[in-house]
Amino acid sequence: MMQYYLPPVAPISSLKNSNVLNLSVLKRVAFGFLLFFCWQTFSHTTKSIFSENKLSIEVGHSPKAVVTPTTGPTHNKYVVGYYAQWAIYARDFNVSDIEAEHLTHLMYAFYDTLFDEGTETGSINSLDDYADYGHNEDPGITHSSELTGNMGAIQLLKEEHPHLKVLISLGGWTKSMNFPALARSENGRNTLAQAMVDFINTYPFVDGFDIDWGFPVEGGIEGQPHFADDHKNLVLLLKAMRAAFDTAFPG
Repeated sequence: MMQYYLPPVAPISSLKNSNVLNLSVLKRVAFGFLLFFCWQTFSHTTKSIFSENKLSIEVGHSPKAVVTPTTGPTHNKYVVGYYAQWAIYARDFNVSDIEAEHLTHLMYAFYDTLFDEGTETGSINSLDDYADYGHNEDPGITHSSELTGNMGAIQLLKEEHPHLKVLISLGGWTKSMNFPALARSENGRNTLAQAMVDFINTYPFVDGFDIDWGFPVEGGIEGQPHFADDHKNLVLLLKAMRAAFDTAFPG
């Protein structure tokens, strides 16, 4: 069995086609806490969303094919689960094993964030092409499917559970090296935000991105670079994302 936990703060997400804009901080459980922000806007009012209770759900192996769309949780809590792309290997836990009816948000971890210092350009890159796009282990996915791999399975999962918000997690414990320089560059921030827009246009079942920067200012894996103004640059990055998403996905 796999457990997902919602800590006492909400995750960072920028969502397309949404008036939602949340801001809070969460540090990964494995290394203390996971930093990420969640923005939510209602009628052009920004506020921070905090959950007062830790929620826990169990997700077990239950292979299934695509069925009639289901509804999500009836409560007003955020129940957020991480799915690691490498779970298809030793853990043998596929996207189709996720009991998404219990979740409100699914974070797919991880994609890499690249930064070309010469052109000050940010971009997004798969860390495992086979896991993301190559295999056909999930029900409903075959070699002839238009989209295979975990991304194809997530597309089917979203069709089955249309309430579910799907976000791509960028960075993580070992892939946050480029965030400091990228977030410090205005062009880096803007080009990464545009890359996110392009990604969502390519995969319209994706609702947004999770910035899993471990960590701004101090901490993180050995060799993680830092600037004293990382925390300010992170906010600027989130603002660039919000502006790009509002332009590309109005309403």
